[in-house]
Amino acid sequence: MHKTLIDGGSGLNILFKNTLLGLGISVEDLEESDMPFYGLIPGRGSQPLEHITMPVTFNDEHNYHSEYIRFEVADIDCSYNAIIGRAALAKFMAIPHTRT
Repeated sequence: MHKTLIDGGSGLNILFKNTLLGLGISVEDLEESDMPFYGLIPGRGSQPLEHITMPVTFNDEHNYHSEYIRFEVADIDCSYNAIIGRAALAKFMAIPHTRT
């Protein structure tokens, strides 16, 4: 994935349906989800299609760490492929930092 938003304030990890299809994963491979989320579309809640647990790797082949991350799958158009929230960052023991 080329465009992933790291959001240390978000409680969810979100994968968008177009990204899922681009990865070659069928919607039939998803598991049921009953976790609505708010704040992605201003003023209204959204219900995810379902969820999927996938391996995520940070860094490159010489220095990397992989973890299985649960993503809620949303059928929303977005300029990002995925949003990684604080739950995933905690698994990686990562601290987001913005240089100023």
